[in-house]
Amino acid sequence: MPRETITLHSAGPYYFGRFLLYLVLFLGPLALTALLEDQLPPSARPNWGGIITVTLLPLVYGALYLALRRANARSQDFILLVILFFLVVGGSGWYRVITEGNVSQWPSAILGTVYVIGFSLLIARAGRAERRARERLAAGEREAMIDIQAEAILRAQELQRQRQG
Repeated sequence: MPRETITLHSAGPYYFGRFLLYLVLFLGPLALTALLEDQLPPSARPNWGGIITVTLLPLVYGALYLALRRANARSQDFILLVILFFLVVGGSGWYRVITEGNVSQWPSAILGTVYVIGFSLLIARAGRAERRARERLAAGEREAMIDIQAEAILRAQELQRQRQG
C-alpha cells in the first residue's frame, strides 16, 4: 500500500526569491534611466536628464506591470511597491515645497502625486477586471453544477420509469 507524505518546506526561500525579483524589477528601470542620463552630453544632463527620468520611469514601470499581468504573475505587490516609491518622491517634493519654499520641487511634487493617482487607478482597474473574471468563472461553475444535477435528476426519473414499467 503506497504511503503518501506531505513535505513542508520553509517559506524563507520563497519570500527571498520574491524579494529578489521585486528588487530587480524595481531597480532595473532606475538603472536604465541612470544609464541613459550618463549617455547624454554633460551640457544636456541638467535639462534632459530630468525629462528622461520623469517620462521614461513611469512608462517602464507601467510596461513591466502590464507584462507581469499578461504572464499571469502576481503583479499587485509590484505595483504597490511602485506606488509607494512615487508616494515617497511626491511626498518629499511636497515637504520641500511647504517647509523650504523650494519652487524647483513643484514639478517633482505634482508629478509624484499624478503618478500615485495613475498607478492607483491602474491597480483598481485591474482589481475590478480580476474580480469580474472570478465572478464569470464562479457563474460558469454554478451552471455546470446545475447541468450535472439536472442530468442526474433526469437519469433518476428515467430509471424510476423503467422500474415501474
